[in-house]
Amino acid sequence: MLSETKTPEGLFNPYRDVCDIHDKENAMEIRRKNLRILLEAYLKIKPKMIWVFEAPSFMGARRSGAPFVNEGMFSEIETLLGIQERFKKATVTDAKTALTSRIAWNVVGNLKQIPMIWESIPFHPHKKNNPMSNRKPDKSEILNYKHFIDYITKFIRPNVTISVGRTAEEILNLLNIPNTYVRHPAQGGARKFQEQIKNLTPRN
Repeated sequence: MLSETKTPEGLFNPYRDVCDIHDKENAMEIRRKNLRILLEAYLKIKPKMIWVFEAPSFMGARRSGAPFVNEGMFSEIETLLGIQERFKKATVTDAKTALTSRIAWNVVGNLKQIPMIWESIPFHPHKKNNPMSNRKPDKSEILNYKHFIDYITKFIRPNVTISVGRTAEEILNLLNIPNTYVRHPAQGGARKFQEQIKNLTPRN
């Protein structure tokens, strides 16, 4: 289980660990509940497509516990996914929203079919002595925790799995999960990402 997984230094487990700077005392409990809320929403939607991003960011699931859900977008995502039980904030500092998350969810809002947005590992990889940073998960981390993404893809059984960015593509290929690559929306890739997603999404 996520809450029982002890991760090494450089890999923050939002369902077990507490950040001394940003978190409430019961942050891990709040994050576990947010994850449940998100999964239940996807189960009702029954998405035919899953978008897989590289890993949680320090502004995303590290804080919220819900993959690719930033605190600053709680209300928008709840509306898009038809969530009735609201997400709760697990941190004491100001809500954050990553630009990549904003771009991706804005694209979702213009689609007829709602995808599932997920990440290749459930834990936040960060640089040594810098917990508020992001880094690419290494091969050992990907393989050690591959059962989590395996479970999600088998549980949801999407018709199409999208790897968002080359790193996500490398990870899914390493795990032998068939996928279709699209441009990552960061660093000027927003328009290309939107075009590719639109072309890959069924019209009905």
